[in-house]
Amino acid sequence: MKVINIIGHSCSGKTTFISRLVVELKGLGPVATIKHLGHHNYSLEKGKDTTVFFERGVNISAGIDSEKTVLAIRDNDLASILDLLADQCIEFTVIEGFKTIGLPAIVIGDLESDKVLFRNPVLDEVMNGLDQFPDYDTLNGIEAGLRKAGLKAKGCPLPCIEKSIGPVVGWQDGTKTKILPIPDQSPMGFVMTVSIPATLTEQQYSSGYATFQKIVAGISTEISQDYYPVQVAVGLRNCWNFSTCCEFLIAVVAEDFKTASFVVSAVHEQIKRKITLVGN
Repeated sequence: MKVINIIGHSCSGKTTFISRLVVELKGLGPVATIKHLGHHNYSLEKGKDTTVFFERGVNISAGIDSEKTVLAIRDNDLASILDLLADQCIEFTVIEGFKTIGLPAIVIGDLESDKVLFRNPVLDEVMNGLDQFPDYDTLNGIEAGLRKAGLKAKGCPLPCIEKSIGPVVGWQDGTKTKILPIPDQSPMGFVMTVSIPATLTEQQYSSGYATFQKIVAGISTEISQDYYPVQVAVGLRNCWNFSTCCEFLIAVVAEDFKTASFVVSAVHEQIKRKITLVGN
């Protein structure tokens, strides 16, 4: 999922630009928007059932009418909401007003920022430069991408029926592994997904998000070639916020558990050789 951050002073034209941008993005895939409301708390309509339930402390209160579903979610952490959207196969999320998160941005107006990708651009500039915006991955998202790109070509009907075959496996270094079987008619037997949390050095931080995007793309290609027909994808979660909860995500499709586990270990070693993972 591409995350497109748009910032600027109030009344600078952000909403007008976003309204035009999302129309263009819809032609490429599903789009979501997130607005930072700051101190202007959004008001849920008093007395309505969904509002009453939310006020009683539920984590999510949903109302469904003939046209749409409206959700009130208690979690106000941006990464958690991006997780939710990425898991729903949203391809582009446009966020507005998040000035201090360190995410590269489109700046509308004269707001000062050291994370400027574009300043007062025309739409064509943004549409032609979408590859410059950071990707936001989740384990479910990169797994789904592998299934779509690899398993379908190998004859596995989609969606593949998933059933957990055991608890989450914890690695000694803190990584977490989830193992899912694939139907017997598929020539590939297992999907294994792993999250590697990372706290990166200041030097790595200063090298920028694009560096890590290139590294993970290169690792995916190298490992996939080395262990063909095993399918491999490596993604990044929250890696513009390097000092807190950056994660490298690995998904491997292999014919059996042993092969999948071996390849995951190989990917992990590649990441450690290319990047010093502090505190991991």
